[in-house]
Amino acid sequence: MVMQNHQADRKIPYILIFRSAIFFTLQDPFINNLMNALHIFACSYGKFGTVHGPEAHEFRDAGSWSNILARRLRRKLINHSQPGSSNFVIFQNILNTLSSIDSDDLVIVNWSHINRAWLYRDQTLMPSAHVPNSRFVQDYYQYCYSDVQAAANLITFNYYVRQHMLCPCLWSTADSAHLIESQHSQFTVLDDPYFVHDSGITPVDYVRNQDVSHGLTFSCSHPSAKGHEFIADCFYSKIQSMGYI
Repeated sequence: MVMQNHQADRKIPYILIFRSAIFFTLQDPFINNLMNALHIFACSYGKFGTVHGPEAHEFRDAGSWSNILARRLRRKLINHSQPGSSNFVIFQNILNTLSSIDSDDLVIVNWSHINRAWLYRDQTLMPSAHVPNSRFVQDYYQYCYSDVQAAANLITFNYYVRQHMLCPCLWSTADSAHLIESQHSQFTVLDDPYFVHDSGITPVDYVRNQDVSHGLTFSCSHPSAKGHEFIADCFYSKIQSMGYI
């Protein structure tokens, strides 16, 4: 079902602003929409960067799908993405930001991998972490971690966020829907109209699983410039289909 844009039309007085020898009017849609924000919550996939080479770990908004999408939507980008974030850290970040999100804003939550675990002081770890021979990492994933529990956490976090968000909130993950749904028969996400995917494959999951030769990803599986364009196109198409443009 195509959703109607919930933003009410507002009458704005005709005011001219002179800036750098160029006149703008507050009736101009571009300037008016910049008053509304696009909030992005993600791990490093929400920013542009790589973990290899001379610019390793220098993740930034410029060139990211978040920035590309905000410009196409003509909205102010507020990118809350933090490299290395587990889904709990992303959830915590959303909780700390909820009160500052306006009803006219738009939110996208791109959850991280379900097997990324939270540690104290915002640190995270994964089974294929940079310390694969660490006894702690091995013991954690052998004795403490469960895919079912991790998938349940994601679904619970996402449900809470959707229930308490005042504005439209689209969501996706770094994993496929099939990985989540395979953990339990009650874990259904494909029927959620706000879930961004194509036949269960999410934009980030599609890009990160491409061969480097296709040009969509770096060797570390983070999106290249072309990959970020692809992800932005996917989210834009979904937003457009729901009537939020």
